[in-house]
Amino acid sequence: MPARVGIWGFYFARNYGDDLMCLQIGTHLQRQGYDVSAFELHPDLAAKYGFRSYEKIDHFVADQDAIVFGGGNLLARRDAWPVGPFAARISRMTAACENHHKPIIGISLGGDGQFEGELLPEVTELIQSRQFITTTVRLRTDIPLLASHGITDVAYYPDILYGAPRFFAIPAHTKDVLGFHLPILGATVRMTHFLQAFCRWKLFSNCRSIVYINAFPGVGGDYIPPSPDTESWPCDDPVLLLAKLGRCQYIVSHKLHVGLTAMAQGAYFLSVQAHPKVRAHLAELGLARNVICPRRVPGVKSRRVQEFFKAAQFLVGCRRIALRKRTQFDALALESQGHLRFLSDRLRHLGCPPGKSSLPIK
Repeated sequence: MPARVGIWGFYFARNYGDDLMCLQIGTHLQRQGYDVSAFELHPDLAAKYGFRSYEKIDHFVADQDAIVFGGGNLLARRDAWPVGPFAARISRMTAACENHHKPIIGISLGGDGQFEGELLPEVTELIQSRQFITTTVRLRTDIPLLASHGITDVAYYPDILYGAPRFFAIPAHTKDVLGFHLPILGATVRMTHFLQAFCRWKLFSNCRSIVYINAFPGVGGDYIPPSPDTESWPCDDPVLLLAKLGRCQYIVSHKLHVGLTAMAQGAYFLSVQAHPKVRAHLAELGLARNVICPRRVPGVKSRRVQEFFKAAQFLVGCRRIALRKRTQFDALALESQGHLRFLSDRLRHLGCPPGKSSLPIK
């Protein structure tokens, strides 16, 4: 019988990047012949891709031969975390793996490129547990960060999702879309209307359409288009959204993986109000200039005027956007698949043999 491998991560939130990592890792393992399960991945998505679905930690861990933490911002500073219920999940998962003696392998884990501050205590407990065997990371700065916590069996590869378009055989598309992925909160609606009108008129005149991207189907109405006549791309299936992002000539987002996977397919990426991890990734690519953080203008009380000035700052930033050469992204896509080779090798070393797969190895 093939070994059973369970994938665990930030899947409870239905986030495009995390779910896409789960699907890429799980599909790779299926192609190798493993029996794949996913913890808290949406049941419809798990069923579509042939994964077993679990909602209870102890049942999930007990049924597996090995556990894979499938990517994400696990190594962020303690004060940068939306701690909430996930901290308790980490602690319970660590305890379950120790109770059932199940090895844990981390794949494409990441920090935020900064060394100040501490990791979340539950994360420190996880990576220093006896069951945490090894990991790959997605930023070079994550290697000394883990070393400072006594973890030295670490391998670096570029973020695993650089290779997602190639892995899922996404065909090339005509690039004629300007994609917006920003939360619509209060006054942001007015700013977005202004930006869309200006972008259509002047800045991105080669784009035939403007699309609003909802990469968080589990999050209320924060990413609903600001007007009924604005096209929207949902994320019920991250692989389908990945293919649609290939149509973007430009992508404007505050998140990492929407911009990264569009950029890997040839888009220009401008990051607005970027999380530190986004800044770290763009800096590592030599694209630090692609980040803009619109600020309030001192002494101006009118909300409308403030939004106008924020939009103006944004437009100035748009003129700075740059793109690495296509060949460099091709190299990143190939190198990023080292995460998957590393995982396969380590599973074999742990005595977890694959079976015969019904899926083609690509």
